[in-house]
Amino acid sequence: MGLTSACSGAAPRLHGLAAVLGRGVGCGSDSRKSRRPTEARCLVVEVRSKAALAMTTISCQACRTDFLVSHGGNPGAITRCPSCGASGLVVHIEVDDELAVAVHELVNVKKRVGARSPTEEIRTGDSFWRDQQRWIHLYRRIDRANDWYEEIVWDPETATVVHRCTEQLSKHRGADGAQRNRS
Repeated sequence: MGLTSACSGAAPRLHGLAAVLGRGVGCGSDSRKSRRPTEARCLVVEVRSKAALAMTTISCQACRTDFLVSHGGNPGAITRCPSCGASGLVVHIEVDDELAVAVHELVNVKKRVGARSPTEEIRTGDSFWRDQQRWIHLYRRIDRANDWYEEIVWDPETATVVHRCTEQLSKHRGADGAQRNRS
């Protein structure tokens, strides 16, 4: 299986899962012109399935004898019951299936107070780290009113901080080292 993102229009398929998890689903935004913060959510559901053959048994309809076929054995090669010699055999195949579901959520909040650009932005939640091909947790706060930038990235599997940056926003340079023109 793979990744399903509610951001790409898959929200109707995920509403049943959201009811089970007790969470909201989808990407939504509140863009009405008011003084309350604008919030956008993105929910990603990762589903992995792994099936494995557990056991194969054969039953004789005449004498009701059950016998086990080894994992490498071919149940089609047995045509008669080894106990009574009858040809009426029933093959039972059991399959084990593992299903793993991981839910990743990212929330983006923007606060506007009379200005066109947001005065404060907060982005927190799970983000996919492409270099390492795994999920990490991100907390980023941009406060333009107080000239402050804060970003903390940590790996939830190892509980280690991968990146931490707290500094004045006017001094902050992005990941590529380029600073936007501020006029």
